[in-house]
Amino acid sequence: MKRYVPKHARARELEADAEHPAQEPAEGAVHPETAAGSSWERDASADSIHPQPEESAPTASSQPPDANAAEAEEEYHEPIPAPPPEPTRPKRSRARRVITGVVAITSIILVIVAAVFIIRGLPGQSKPRAVEVEIPRGLNAQQIGELLKGKKVVSSAVGFKLYAELNGVSNKLQPGKYVLRENMEYKDLIALLARGPEREKGTEVTIPEGFTIREVAERVGADTGMDPMELAILAGTKAKEFRYDFLQSNPTGSLEGYLFPKTYVIPESADQRWVIDRMLSQFQKETAGLDWASANKRGLTVHEIVTIASLIEREARLPSERPLISAVIANRLRIGKRLEIDATVQYGLPEWKDHLTLDDLKVDTPYNTYLRAGLPPGPIANPGLPAIRAALRPAKVKYLYYVLTESSGKHTFTNTYSEFLRAKANSKAR
Repeated sequence: MKRYVPKHARARELEADAEHPAQEPAEGAVHPETAAGSSWERDASADSIHPQPEESAPTASSQPPDANAAEAEEEYHEPIPAPPPEPTRPKRSRARRVITGVVAITSIILVIVAAVFIIRGLPGQSKPRAVEVEIPRGLNAQQIGELLKGKKVVSSAVGFKLYAELNGVSNKLQPGKYVLRENMEYKDLIALLARGPEREKGTEVTIPEGFTIREVAERVGADTGMDPMELAILAGTKAKEFRYDFLQSNPTGSLEGYLFPKTYVIPESADQRWVIDRMLSQFQKETAGLDWASANKRGLTVHEIVTIASLIEREARLPSERPLISAVIANRLRIGKRLEIDATVQYGLPEWKDHLTLDDLKVDTPYNTYLRAGLPPGPIANPGLPAIRAALRPAKVKYLYYVLTESSGKHTFTNTYSEFLRAKANSKAR
């Protein structure tokens, strides 16, 4: 039986043969196979029919196996597999390594730049606007940062808090009213808030109830030196630039009716936009506690209530008559009767007149309630809080008419037109 020799074992045998070459037999020595004769010769002695082959070099297969070979031939050794080659890691190309490095460096730069903006804030505008901010007592640095971000004083509430903590003043920020500017540097802002509010030099300006935008602009311009025309244009046409919830129902571009009448201290650093925003902020503060739900029940918007309040403001001479005039307006609107209020005609004319003529009543403008039914497009003046309250709560009466009958400003109210005419005649006879 042919012996199985694994390849690696065969290789070791060849290496051993190379190290120890077979020695030539000594002269006169007899080769074992020669002495014993070949297998062919043995066969020939037993059976002569087998021809004797030619002499040839002995081969491994023709040699008789010795005892050791027989044992090795019987044993079978499982071939030992060669260890698998280690995987080779593909080499990165030089271009790929360069791209990876550039991306990493760029990311680090972006992180650093973002951190600088968070800590220092965005660069200021060329002409940052003045902003009035009131910081309530008890707010922490994070809450103050959110308040300032809402006013556009800082770009990041987190950045403001971090800067305050890094400078050890997060617990030293003072409450109060401040006149700040949009996109302030954190360094200047933190220093100002840590010192506390200072009463900035300014000018007191009093806006009476019932002033129009034109009159407000003229008063502010006369007292502060601001350009009144710029203020009038901004308030009269740029209502959409001011974000207040109570302005959402205002379909016009005018802020007429919302510049709350009050005495204001206008700082020297303030501009026209600051003045308007201050008055709108005051309107929000003054009207926040009113019963606006009553308007919703009547199907009226905030804008319509303010419009009615402006009519009451211009018509009423005595505080006690505000709810009565409000009732006349509400009753006429309910039955679809034109309001026929002189003050609305006056507002639509290009120039103010102390006394209206019959021809004035025929001038067709959106505000002429002698010619048009319903409310005018918007307020005709800036009403005070009592007039707004009266618009929300008209008196529970059925009056449809009123006429001025006394020099004190007292009106006579009637249910019918005939009663109105008699009251009007009596007033003229006095």
